[in-house]
Amino acid sequence: MAGQRDLLEDGVNGLLVPPNDPQALRQAMEHLWNRPDECERMGREGRRRIEQHHTLDRFVEGVRQAVESAIEDVRRAP
Repeated sequence: MAGQRDLLEDGVNGLLVPPNDPQALRQAMEHLWNRPDECERMGREGRRRIEQHHTLDRFVEGVRQAVESAIEDVRRAP
């Protein structure tokens, strides 16, 4: 779940469940099913986070930085 930590904040914009734990997944799904207002709030917060922090411009900038770093590594290589 480490890869999801930059996107998902437990209880804020989703629910984290342990891997390979179908009972925990079922409980999380039932929790949200029985609380549509909470489910909707988490969905809105998730969208807000993506729109704010994971834009196309930021992605392109990350790719640019990675390419520039790779070019520098090649230039420094013997």
